[in-house]
Amino acid sequence: MSHRLQASFAVSTPLFMAGLKQQDAELRLPSIKGALRFWWRALQYAKLNGDIKRLHQEEAKLFGSTERQSSVRMSLSDVHVERTRKFGELHDQLAKSPGARYLGYGVVHAFDSSKSGVKMGQLTRACMEACRFTLNVISRDPLPDDLIRAIKIMGLLGGLGSKARKGYGSLTLDKLEGADWKRPADAKQLRTTLSELLASTASYKALPKISAFSAHSRIDRLHDGSDSLGLLDEYGQRMQRYRSWGQSSSGNMVNGSPSEKRFKDDHDWSKGNAPSPDFHPQRVIFGLPHNYGKKAEEQVAPATKKHDRRASPLFYHLHDYGNGTYAGLSLILKSQFLPDDEQINAGRRRVATKAEYDVLTDFLEAKIQDVPGQDTSVRYFAKREVLWPPETVA
Repeated sequence: MSHRLQASFAVSTPLFMAGLKQQDAELRLPSIKGALRFWWRALQYAKLNGDIKRLHQEEAKLFGSTERQSSVRMSLSDVHVERTRKFGELHDQLAKSPGARYLGYGVVHAFDSSKSGVKMGQLTRACMEACRFTLNVISRDPLPDDLIRAIKIMGLLGGLGSKARKGYGSLTLDKLEGADWKRPADAKQLRTTLSELLASTASYKALPKISAFSAHSRIDRLHDGSDSLGLLDEYGQRMQRYRSWGQSSSGNMVNGSPSEKRFKDDHDWSKGNAPSPDFHPQRVIFGLPHNYGKKAEEQVAPATKKHDRRASPLFYHLHDYGNGTYAGLSLILKSQFLPDDEQINAGRRRVATKAEYDVLTDFLEAKIQDVPGQDTSVRYFAKREVLWPPETVA
């Protein structure tokens, strides 16, 4: 006797996924499995009390490894792609969406270039728009509750493909045959469902060594709307405004608004005026490497090749309520940013790692700074509410 599960997902923002040919968009089962493994680890870490060795053993048993087969089989069916955008095409809506282009840096051209002939919004890779698919899971033994829980949390907070942490390729679990599931249709149901799935992780009080749920995790509903790409653009413009000083040649404007000139020390350092010999850029918490310019002394990255990259612990996700509206959600998986003995190479100087998570929470709670002509009582996300945990852990 076999045990089966069918998880039907909807993708609500452009999905950048490909196989060997990066110019051809393709929905790939290995990539979906990889995303599911990530969310499974994020949930299991607290259950296993942070035991990394046991976590890897349990993961290999369930998903397989180079030494053993997976205990479950997975396949895709009912794949429907509404539209595929080809490499090099100009995406009209992205051309009008500076925030979405900002979040899609690397897969979308941010600016026009007369030298290279590219236009803003033009794709550097092909993508799929608004697609659906079903993930089929089969096992001889009853499917583990932890796997089902991971599928659910992936369908609430996860995404696929390049720039998934920035909101591209956002997944919503629509239907689940073989297990109980009801897609949250409003903010109240979102809060309830997340509380049920994450309740056990709140008991883990230590700071995780990997990206995992714990008492330090935080989920916010930032905004709602009927246009998923419009919400992505709004979020991106808020982040760009928070992080950027703008170009001096344009009067330090950011998408038509005066720069708020946050992170002054970061800015001064990038211009060659470090405030102190051991200066550490605050904005590294948004992920590494971080480039302030083209010169070697303007690059910020982990000091060793072992950790040459560090993804941002801040995730953005579009949840499809199923009634024509979407919720823009943020997730902070607070964890050890880099190993204790790791240093950061900040402009050819090595300084001790200093990850400031307050930079992320300040962004979510930010008010517009005191600049001419702006109402400083206006928040970036006026209707923001914390969904998890019930009481935010400092």
